[in-house]
Amino acid sequence: MLFVSLAEVDGDDGVIPALTEAAGITLAADHGKPGSPEAEARLFKALSDRDVLVVFDNCEHLLDPVAALVDEILDRCPLIRVLTTTRESLGVADERVWRVPAPDDDTAVALPGACPSNHSASAGRLRISRRPPSHRPKQGAFDVASL
Repeated sequence: MLFVSLAEVDGDDGVIPALTEAAGITLAADHGKPGSPEAEARLFKALSDRDVLVVFDNCEHLLDPVAALVDEILDRCPLIRVLTTTRESLGVADERVWRVPAPDDDTAVALPGACPSNHSASAGRLRISRRPPSHRPKQGAFDVASL
């Protein structure tokens, strides 16, 4: 999984560099600066044969560039799946939208580092399924019941 946090990305031109960093791709001087066409070509070449889930988190302030990048990823990287967290639909082809209600305090846990002191704790909570032991995943498996 590649986790791309967009919370601190201020402008449209920061989305591709954020993905490049999350993917662990370093750019040599001869591959252009981050966000350049050369850097973008190198990014897609590096991602083209990866079988991975890319998670773009906090997309609401960057809907257009994220939608364009997701379209490009899905066109050029057939093994990649994409999950975005946003309050609005991206409007890309074949998009599936799941509306997730905020968890109440009894069914939520704080995510470490997800709640800076100036944000409400509910913004960084994850709902956890309370499954009986007989229905839990096997050791080594993981299960995200709901986000």
